[in-house]
Amino acid sequence: MPLFARKDRVRDNRIDNAGRWPVQITRFELLEDYEHPAREYPEIFVVEDGGFLHESDSGTQALRRGSVVVNHPGNRHAVKQPEGARIARVRFLPEWFANDLEQIVKAPDLFSLIFAHLWLDYPSESTLFTFTLSEDRMAAVESDLYILWTELNEGRQMSALAKITLFKLLLHISDEFAIFWRQQNRIELRPEILTALLWMEDAISRGTTIQLKDMEPEIGMTLDHFGKIFKKVAGITPAAYFQQRRLHRGAWRLLTTDERIREVAKKTGFTDFDQFSKLFQKQFELSPGVYRQKFRPELKLEEEEQEEVQEKAAAG
Repeated sequence: MPLFARKDRVRDNRIDNAGRWPVQITRFELLEDYEHPAREYPEIFVVEDGGFLHESDSGTQALRRGSVVVNHPGNRHAVKQPEGARIARVRFLPEWFANDLEQIVKAPDLFSLIFAHLWLDYPSESTLFTFTLSEDRMAAVESDLYILWTELNEGRQMSALAKITLFKLLLHISDEFAIFWRQQNRIELRPEILTALLWMEDAISRGTTIQLKDMEPEIGMTLDHFGKIFKKVAGITPAAYFQQRRLHRGAWRLLTTDERIREVAKKTGFTDFDQFSKLFQKQFELSPGVYRQKFRPELKLEEEEQEEVQEKAAAG
C-alpha cells in the first residue's frame, strides 16, 4: 500500500472575500462554470491566471491572464470552461468618489469608461467592456490589487490609501482601455459643459441655494440653449443632473461623516429635510438612514435614524 494515497481532483470553486463597503475584493479560483448575476454596483474583473470563455449578452469571448471586464450595473455574465482561472473582482460605491468630480472629468478615459455611465444617462450600445492589459500595465494593476487587498483585510476599507489605490487602479485600467480601443470610446465634453459641471460642483460644495440661470455668464449662452446641448450629451436636463449631484454628495457625507441626516441635507443645499429624504429614496432605493446602516454600519446611528430603520423593518 502506498505511503500517500492519491486524492481525486476536488471539483469545487474557491471564493475569498476582503473588505466591506464602500469597496470590496473577491478572489475566485474557478474549476467549474460560474454565473455572475446582474448587480446594482459597478464591478471590475481582472484575470490573474489561467483562462476561460466569457459569456455575456454581447456574445462569447476567450479571456486569459491580463484580460479585464468592466461591468456596469444590470449586466449578467458567466465564466464557462475555466482552466486554472484566477480572477479578482473589485466592487465599489460610485458615491465614494462624489467629491472628486473635477479630477474625474479631467481624466477623460476614466470618465468615459466608468463614471459617465454611472452619473449621466449617456447613450451606449453596451455597458460591459472587455479588453486586455499590457504586461507592464498588468504588473501595475496587480500591485494595486495587492495593496488594496491588504488594506481591506486589515479592516481599513475607509482609509485614504484604500481610496487612492482604488482610484489608481481605475486610472490604470481606463488608460489601457483607451489604448486598446484607440480612444474611439472617449467622451469629449464641450468646454461649456465642463464649465457648467464644475460651476455646479462648486455651488453644491458650498451648500448654497442657487438658480442654474446664474451660470449663464460663465457658459456664455442662455440656460435654455445650454439645456438642449446638455440634454443631447448627458441624456438628462441640467436641473435633473444638479439635483442628482446633490444627492450623490449627500450619500458621500453619509458614507464618510457622522453628521446627522438633517445636517447632511442642509450641507448639500436642501432646506426641506423631508424633500431630501424623499428624493434620496427615489435615487438610491434606500432611505438615508438605511443607506448609512447598510454601507457604514460601524457609524453610530442618531436617534432619528434608528427610528427610521425601525419603521422600515416593521414595514416589511
